[in-house]
Amino acid sequence: MPLHIPDPGRRSFLRGVLAGGGALLAGGALSACSQPIAAGSGRTLVRFWNLFEGGEFPILEEMYAGYRKENPDVDFRPVTLSWGQPYYTKLAMSSAGGRAPETAIAHMSRVTALGEGKMLAPFDLDVLAELGLHQKDFNPDLWDRASLTGGVYAIPLDTHPILAFYNLDYCREVGLLDGDNRLVGLDSKDRYLEAGRELAKVSKGFGYSQGGVWRTFWTFFGQAGGTMTIPRDNDSSALKMDADVAVSTLEFMKQIHDGTISPTVDGSDQYATFVSKRSGVLFGGTWSLATLRDTDIELDAVPFPQVLEHPGAFADSHSFVLPFQRDVNEDDRRAAHEFVAYMLKAGTIWATAGHVPAYRPVRETEEYRAMVPQSHYQAAADHLFLAPDAWFAGSGSPYEDRGTQIFQASLLNQLSPEQAVDQFLRETRKQIEAPSPL
Repeated sequence: MPLHIPDPGRRSFLRGVLAGGGALLAGGALSACSQPIAAGSGRTLVRFWNLFEGGEFPILEEMYAGYRKENPDVDFRPVTLSWGQPYYTKLAMSSAGGRAPETAIAHMSRVTALGEGKMLAPFDLDVLAELGLHQKDFNPDLWDRASLTGGVYAIPLDTHPILAFYNLDYCREVGLLDGDNRLVGLDSKDRYLEAGRELAKVSKGFGYSQGGVWRTFWTFFGQAGGTMTIPRDNDSSALKMDADVAVSTLEFMKQIHDGTISPTVDGSDQYATFVSKRSGVLFGGTWSLATLRDTDIELDAVPFPQVLEHPGAFADSHSFVLPFQRDVNEDDRRAAHEFVAYMLKAGTIWATAGHVPAYRPVRETEEYRAMVPQSHYQAAADHLFLAPDAWFAGSGSPYEDRGTQIFQASLLNQLSPEQAVDQFLRETRKQIEAPSPL
């Protein structure tokens, strides 16, 4: 394929992606470049890159079928790539060369890096308005995160916050259900710990399958009113984090991860523990529904309980973006907007994966309200604690992995909560002071 030299901003961003994300997989990272660039048939072209594997893939196929039926004149080419850093490396490389697909999926936590790195183009809000998509239809926190200098660079498809999936039999036995069988009573630190011990007795295992360390930390840190602001330049002295709140959050998490309320160390067996009925509540993301729907457990799901002062939980959003193209075909660009609108309006199909549709009108339909347990936790989409906003942060990033390691070391008594927070702040300052690729 011909070599396209990206401009300095994209070239430096690409170096940062590769340095922060590890080595490229030989051959695989460049495989997308082998795709034909032009449709060759005179038809409007929409190539769509995404990272939806596993149980989400057949749901996408259903949505694709509907889109193709309504748009027979569009040469539609979806491509599913591996989740995580390899995906973002490939997306950055395609954008750096100006040979990217017409649209793609990116986690909202990655949009700042991609947008400020000149890897994305802004959406045409007038076209979206023609198609029925307006700012008022979306969570304002997500819209703000997508809004960068020059415009709005992402349109959220969904939100995927951390939820409480619970065993109705166990929770009923210990008095944690209201008249509608909804989980209640976990409304303070003491009650959260006490209920966990009660559930452990019933399950003869653990009270909770608590979920990921990083997500749990940001959930309780946010509920306690903790905030973190990362400066846009290399001045690490401007980093602000409520360190006292972070320390108290880790202290609370140590009480939870005591080997009874929840396992001492988070592991990949959290789902197996819950499915085998050795815990009473699984605190997992919306995507957990795909794993849980075929179990023989009578279960339901609600938003993460408000244990502290503020409602909410850690969350991210799968969002549509327009990767940078050196030569934009305006018909294809318009078709990309139309594809995004179609997918958002087909949100009830996407909701079967467990995610909460980001487009509010979908959540107001009778069809969505009839979906169980999805409609029981849709309010979680209104109270989101998003990841730190920085070019080096985001879903699946090395920064997130490093934060998990540090916080988990505190849970294992290898670091005190104070030491863990200090180390996390040092690591963050190093990232801030590193030459920015933006």
